[in-house]
Amino acid sequence: MSKGKLKASVILITYNQETYVKETLQSILNQTYDNFEILVGDDSSKDRTQQVVKSFNDDRIKYYNTPFNMGINGNNNNVIKEATGDIICLIAGDDRLRRNYLEKIVDTFEKNKDIDVIYSQMSVIDKDGKYKESENKAYCRIPKRTIAECIHYSFYVGNFTLSPGMAFRTYLKNKIFPQEYSIINYQDYKIHIDLIAKGCKNIVLDDILVDYRIFQDERNISNLGEDTTKRQILETPFLMDAFLKIDDIQLLKEAFKQEIKQTGIEPYIDTIPFFLGQMALLAEEEPRKEWGYRTIINFLKTLDNYNLVHSRYNFSFVDLLNLIKKFKPEIYCTKYKKYKRLFNTSLSVSIILLAILISVLIFD
Repeated sequence: MSKGKLKASVILITYNQETYVKETLQSILNQTYDNFEILVGDDSSKDRTQQVVKSFNDDRIKYYNTPFNMGINGNNNNVIKEATGDIICLIAGDDRLRRNYLEKIVDTFEKNKDIDVIYSQMSVIDKDGKYKESENKAYCRIPKRTIAECIHYSFYVGNFTLSPGMAFRTYLKNKIFPQEYSIINYQDYKIHIDLIAKGCKNIVLDDILVDYRIFQDERNISNLGEDTTKRQILETPFLMDAFLKIDDIQLLKEAFKQEIKQTGIEPYIDTIPFFLGQMALLAEEEPRKEWGYRTIINFLKTLDNYNLVHSRYNFSFVDLLNLIKKFKPEIYCTKYKKYKRLFNTSLSVSIILLAILISVLIFD
């Protein structure tokens, strides 16, 4: 058993996982590192999750229940403030930690004083806890990226990392928590961006330290489906707002160096919303472009900002008009034609009803 000075707070988030939470807790208790506490955040489970957790006779386990079902962010917010360790580790109530997880995480933090966040690789298990392929097969292996590359990827493509088993120094909990209660599918995605915005340095380990459970029935809230896709589209503006917190100009220049070369638009501390809006207009996905357009429009509400972008970028009303050309016309023309047909139909019905009413009044 490895002993160390750093105390780890393992945050276990669960909801209606009586079948799996025992296995998750056991994987933490079986760690080769012994200086830790387990904080179980139960999101008002309706099954026997609470009884299973409290059946463990171990004073390192602390149980917290939300006042009502609040979702992942609400559950995290409720329990993470109670952490007393030097580092915080996140795990879901149906996943498992490898036995050397804490030992590897703590050792990495101790050897890298400048590192704030650690991500590790993970494998996939099924509902019975069996490996989908092999315990040595990584699922969606996380590549090593610079902070600038993380910003660029997450701005244009998607989440640059995986959250199961992520660990960060405890001082960060008051900087990035509480998180918005209403974010559902992008809750971990946004946390990663918030960490970058705070200037946090991360490291990605090559080691597989987490077993991630995936269900065939798409029980995971992040599994792609119609509802998930719609939520992601609707949550995109709130996710993209997180990038507005980045105020490191050199970092922004490095992250968007190709786009800056393409457009000639550079970031300044007082024009970050305008700059990021312009960068978003280069995205492939329409929701990101729409966020960029709205961010620019919002920034240009005041005369001072209008004068500012004109002096910095020679931006005028003609340029504002031309922003719409960044969008795919067929998408918006289709919507317009649909609404126009609906309007014309409604107008025709109204005219017919009005004619009938007049006829009734005349011949009554």
